[in-house]
Parts: sequence; C-alpha cells; structure tokens
Amino acid sequence: MDRITEQKLKAAGKVALGAARIVSGVVTATGHGFLGSLLRQHHMIHHAARLGKHSAEGGLNMLKEGVADWQDATR
Repeated sequence: MDRITEQKLKAAGKVALGAARIVSGVVTATGHGFLGSLLRQHHMIHHAARLGKHSAEGGLNMLKEGVADWQDATR
C-alpha cells in the first residue's frame, strides 16, 4: 500500500469515528441509549444534554480534522 492510500485510510477512519461520536452525543443528549436513559431515569436529563453536547462537539472537531487530512493526502 502506498503512502497516499495509507493517509486516506487514516483520514476515513477519523471521519467515521467523528460521525459516530456525533450520533452518540445526540442519542445521549435526547435521553436515549445506555447512558442517556440511565441519566433520564435519575432525573438528570440536563447532565445528559451537557454530556451529549460535549461529545457531539468533539465528534465534529474530529470529523473536520479527518476531512482536512483527506484533502491534504490528495494534494
């Protein structure tokens, strides 16, 4: 495998993990999923929303880094 293909695979992995983290953050923030439902049951939905927001923002940053890495690999 050449260097460009390796860089593109790493960038695609970053994009995929960033997207998964965004989805996970949204699910948690809405009180679904394991952690979101646990917090919702204990009447701490505001903590779930804050945690979900933090996760979604981190995922968005990771997604942007992956797109930038992909563009750098194609140049």
